[in-house]
Amino acid sequence: MKRSVKVTILSVFIVFLVAGCIGGYRMYQRYYLSSDLRRTLTAAMDESATEADIQSYLRTARLQIRTKKDTNTVRDFEECLALAKDAAEISRRHWKESLESIAASGPYGKEYKHYDDLIDTVKRYWSAGRETPKELSAEIHQESQRIKTEREQKEKRYKSEEETGKQESAKALSLLNGVRATLKMPPIPKPKE
Repeated sequence: MKRSVKVTILSVFIVFLVAGCIGGYRMYQRYYLSSDLRRTLTAAMDESATEADIQSYLRTARLQIRTKKDTNTVRDFEECLALAKDAAEISRRHWKESLESIAASGPYGKEYKHYDDLIDTVKRYWSAGRETPKELSAEIHQESQRIKTEREQKEKRYKSEEETGKQESAKALSLLNGVRATLKMPPIPKPKE
């Protein structure tokens, strides 16, 4: 009888030992951030890091993944970078379009050259003291409606892209602050609008 008690106690001890090891491993996977990865991501978030430096740190970080926490942190950082890049691209495209419209020749820009030609034709009729033909007036009206529609579509697209850019920027900031919190760094405040 003494032998079966010892075997039972030993069996229970082994079960608790295995359960403790499994539980400890799961906790390690969920909550532990590798120290090498922590250093790499902290360096990637340095203000003086260039885009090439950040990409290099990101490649290094992918190789340093050891736990689930590491995987989630690197994934959030990558997503943050992608969203920030998309938002910057939208901003860059809007800036380029603005510069192109300012640099365009004529009152409506080079994409409205046909409308400018029609207006010049009307001015020639008026300077000659002649009445503008109805077909020309109808064509001017049709062209002005096309221009108005194009402008409204551009404005609608611009506002939609601008809103998308703001949402992506806000999500990127949220993800970045999450990564910074994981690294025990202070959060970046939201910009004032």
